Parts: sequence; C-alpha cells; structure tokens
Amino acid sequence: MKRRKGRFGTPLFLHRIGFTLIELIIAVLVFSFMMASISSIYSTITRNTHQNYRQDMWKTNTAMAMRTIQQNLIAATRIDSPVAGGVSDHLNFAVNVDQLTGCAPIGPGPVTWHHFYRTTIVTPGCPSGSCLYYCSGPIPTAGGGACSSAAPFFWNPPAGAYPVCAAPILLLSNVTPRPGVPVFSRQMNEKGVVAVNLRILWNPGALAVTGADLSASQRTIDYSLQTVVRINSPAI
Repeated sequence: MKRRKGRFGTPLFLHRIGFTLIELIIAVLVFSFMMASISSIYSTITRNTHQNYRQDMWKTNTAMAMRTIQQNLIAATRIDSPVAGGVSDHLNFAVNVDQLTGCAPIGPGPVTWHHFYRTTIVTPGCPSGSCLYYCSGPIPTAGGGACSSAAPFFWNPPAGAYPVCAAPILLLSNVTPRPGVPVFSRQMNEKGVVAVNLRILWNPGALAVTGADLSASQRTIDYSLQTVVRINSPAI
C-alpha cells in the first residue's frame, strides 16, 4: 500500500492489486519445498507400510504352514523320512500303520499317508525355486484284515517312494534353510520326535527375472520358525 498526498494535502492511499515478481518467486519456492517434503514423507510411509505388510504376510504364511505340519504329524504312527538320526527335505509318515511291521490298520480310523517336501526347481507355481509342498491320500487296505487278524494288510514303501500326488498343495515359497539346519530332522534317541525348521528368505532383488525388481524400495526379509513335534504313537 502506497501513501500519496491528494488535494489540499489530504493523505491519499492507493491499493495495489497483485504480487510483485519477487513475492511470486518466493511463493513458488516455498510451495516447491513443501511439495518435495510431502512427497518424501509419503514415499517413506508407503515404503514402510509395504515392507511391514509383506513381513507380516510371510510370518503368517510360515505359521500356517507349520501348523499344518503339526496337526498332521502329531497323529502319525509311522515315520519313514527322515530316518532316525537323519535329516531330509522330505517328511514322509503314515497314520494307522505300524512302524515296525507295516501292518494296517492298527486301530479304528482311516489309514492315510502324508508327504511334506521342499523342491529346488523353478516352476510357474514356484518362481523362487524353493517351495514347500504337501500331499496326502488314503492307503487302500482292501483284501486285508486288521493287524490282529489272521491275514493283515501290510504297507512298506521305501522312504523316498511315497505315492505321487497329482495336485500337491503349495504351503510356502522362498523356503531357504540355513547351512547345516535341515528342514526336517530326527534324533536317534528320540525316534518319535521330528524337528521342523522353516526359514523364509525373501530377496526383492531376486525378483528381477520376473520383471518385478523391488530392491530399490524394499528390504530383504529373513524369518525363521522352528518347532519340535512329538507324535502320539507308542509304536515308535
């Protein structure tokens, strides 16, 4: 606002409309700094939100896979893999089948086989090349009697030759055991106990082959879950 003198010395005020060039430049600079700050804050929040979501997702998936193993393994009466004192990427066991003789059924209830295994092959369903699958099915006992009968049924497949599942269930991907820490293991002095170790290693840079490289915005997720399962069978 500028002040001038009018007629007879009366002060006259002139109202200016608009901004000066300097004021406009300052306003643009301030706005630019504010937008840059807001963009940076938004990017950080989004990146952290995605990271936390992905980490929680992997933890949940790992817990669900472990729970599936526990719920099925606890009912086992026969374990074929890993052998006592051994380690393996395969967990093969049967329910209602005798551990020593293989006769079945040893009691009331269905006779079933179960196979958990880790693959190391890249497939469309397993782009990480390291996935945990689960198969199961009934064991036909037609033509044979119970273990207490005169002509019982026997089921003794080799440890690595369990039935092949036509449609295995994908339980978990990115399963990468640490060196010296197997997925499944058994102690010689505790044959009815199976140690299970599930380690997830999600590397955002490894997704570059699929056209989804997230290494610039996401961090590696390394999460492990271990448990020991004691089966309820007195036969082992």
